[in-house]
Amino acid sequence: MQFDTEAVWPLRMLNGSGHEAYLVGGCVRDALMGLAYKDVDIATSADPQAVTGVFEALGSAVLPTGLKHGTVTVRRADRSFEVTTYRIDGAYSDGRHPDDVRFSQNITDDLARRDFTINAMAWSPDAGLVDPFGGRDDARDRVIRAVGEPAKRFAEDALRMMRAVRFSAKLGFEIEPQTAEAIAGNAHGLRNVSLERVSAELVQTVCAEHAERFRLFHELGLLVHFLPELVPMFTPESARQNSPYHVFDIGAHTLLAMTLIPPEAHLRLCMLFHDSGKPFTRSVNRQGYDSFYGHAAVSARMARQALGRLKFSGALIHKVAKLVSLHDALYKPDRVALKRMMGRLGSVPPADWEAVARADALAKNPAKAGEAEAVLRDIHAMLVDVLDSGEAYTLKQLAISGADVQALGASGPAVGKLLSACLAHVIRYPKDNARQTLLRFASERLER
Repeated sequence: MQFDTEAVWPLRMLNGSGHEAYLVGGCVRDALMGLAYKDVDIATSADPQAVTGVFEALGSAVLPTGLKHGTVTVRRADRSFEVTTYRIDGAYSDGRHPDDVRFSQNITDDLARRDFTINAMAWSPDAGLVDPFGGRDDARDRVIRAVGEPAKRFAEDALRMMRAVRFSAKLGFEIEPQTAEAIAGNAHGLRNVSLERVSAELVQTVCAEHAERFRLFHELGLLVHFLPELVPMFTPESARQNSPYHVFDIGAHTLLAMTLIPPEAHLRLCMLFHDSGKPFTRSVNRQGYDSFYGHAAVSARMARQALGRLKFSGALIHKVAKLVSLHDALYKPDRVALKRMMGRLGSVPPADWEAVARADALAKNPAKAGEAEAVLRDIHAMLVDVLDSGEAYTLKQLAISGADVQALGASGPAVGKLLSACLAHVIRYPKDNARQTLLRFASERLER
């Protein structure tokens, strides 16, 4: 295991003052697996006052970020280190935080309170790896296993159940059967977790390398407690009923589409919701195939409601809903349809729409990926040409303004309607986006 000199520096300083200190948690797990680690957390036998004294004497800033739980944050140059005293947690009456903590002098006591074995390891230059619960073996075997009794761990903090799925999605690990069983048996506890914490875990899961493991939320009974709108997508019967001719697995398509788009929150969430309205708009056409008329609008509405409930920002919700509503707006290179769609995108970048359209198209039939890619290349070339040519697709790009239309005699709602008519005209006939031409067009419309 290798750690950079700066990461080890706090341990050396605490050791030099007569205290034990270890790197703990995610950084140890990632280093053990040969992955890049990010945040460095430290556990020590020193109490917060002693930690503060050690580092302030060295000229470092020390912030009392969690004194109740024994944590201070040490700042050195451009890095921050959370340093927490070994502790034993009391009862978790709120299902989130321990009611009280007792400081300890034993690193094993501290590791015993952690969620999963792969996160319950410690390391120091002198002692090497401390692994009382078999985290090294579970990392080797690619297993997520609760420390101690699984049901107790999840009763302490129900969010740990979502974390199990998140680590599965991040690392590609399987959830150990007893741990999975305990999640299924305690899934209802998720209702007591703050929505902000739930949304944070959701984003990390859908943006993970193995985002298709989002399905575990449904299989373990968690999904119904934070995104009940999506449950029908992952219920096979709902995808098959009334259609003996064609089976469309909405859930499988959704999960594949998520993995085919860059791991940015608004893009991954868009793919998660883009077909969420299909179970509610499904019918069978004359040929006996599934038909989902109007599902994009329904899916966008569901995305707005669900993400709003989970306290996501208005800006993110707007992007997701807009992309969901337009994800299937164009199936072939059609210049007029493309410009209409671009106008509806508003402030959302066309590149985001392209990414969404590509993921959706490739996930529909991977066997025909080459055909889909060819169509997408043609659409991209057309989009670039529209942008380069300066052709109008928004009201702001028109050669006339609302004041011009009012000067012709229009007033009230008629002004907007007339400008929209002008835009529709120049989208079809781009060369007519000239002031005199549009004034004549608008005047003729007013006289009708």
